[in-house]
Amino acid sequence: MYTDNSLEPKFEKRLQEELFKAAQGKRIITVSQKPMDFGRNICVGDIGRSHHSLFTQALIGVKAAKTKYIALAEHDCMYTPEHFNWRPTNDRIFWYNVNHWFVQWGGSRSGQYSYFRRKPMSQLICTRKMFIRAVEEKISMLESGFEIRKGQPGACEPGVCDNRKAFVSAKEKWIADKAALAATKDVGKESKWTAKAFRTVLPNLDIRHGGNFSGGRKTSEVADTLPYWGNFIDYMDL
Repeated sequence: MYTDNSLEPKFEKRLQEELFKAAQGKRIITVSQKPMDFGRNICVGDIGRSHHSLFTQALIGVKAAKTKYIALAEHDCMYTPEHFNWRPTNDRIFWYNVNHWFVQWGGSRSGQYSYFRRKPMSQLICTRKMFIRAVEEKISMLESGFEIRKGQPGACEPGVCDNRKAFVSAKEKWIADKAALAATKDVGKESKWTAKAFRTVLPNLDIRHGGNFSGGRKTSEVADTLPYWGNFIDYMDL
C-alpha cells in the first residue's frame, strides 16, 4: 500500500482497518511519506505527489515483497477479501479488477456510488518480477527527461499504455541535440506489455474525497447501495 499521507487521520485509520480486514492475514507492506504504524512500513520522506513518486513508492514496496504475486493498494481505496484471494491465470499479463466503483465522500452526493470501467494501478495484481521490470522502465523514462503526455488516461499503468505513445520529451535538448536524442533510443524498449481485466463478484471502492491525485470522474451509472458495502455512510460510521 502506497500513500502520501494526505488523508485526514481519522479517515486514514478507518481505511487501514478495512485493508487489514480484507488482507485476511496476508502480509501488508506500506510505503509512506511519513512514518506509519501499519504493516511493514517503509518511509521514503516527503517526495511529493507526481507520477515519479507514485511509481517509486509502488516499486519500493514491490521490491520489499517476497511473494510471486503482488497486489497494489492505494490509501483511499477499499477492498474485499475476494480481491486479494484472486490469482492470475497468465503470469505474463498485468491483471486489473474492473469491478470497482467510485464512491463520493463529502458534499451533497456523499455516499453515492458510480461506475466507470477502467484499469487503475490500485486494482492491479500481477507477478512481482514483471512489475519491477515494467515500472523501472517508466521511472527511467521520467528520469531521462520524458514526461507523461497530457490527456493520457490514468497514470500510464503497466500494460495499459504503450510507453512510446504515452511519454513525450520534456526537454528541448532531446529535439535539438541529436546525440542526446540517440542516447534515448532504448528507452521504452520493453513497453509492449499486455493488460487484461478480471472481475470479482464483489466490488472494490475508490473513494473520491476531493484530494485524489487522479482528479474527479463523471459517470452515468450510479447506485445508493452495493453488495458487501451496503449504504456507504452507514458502513463507514464516522
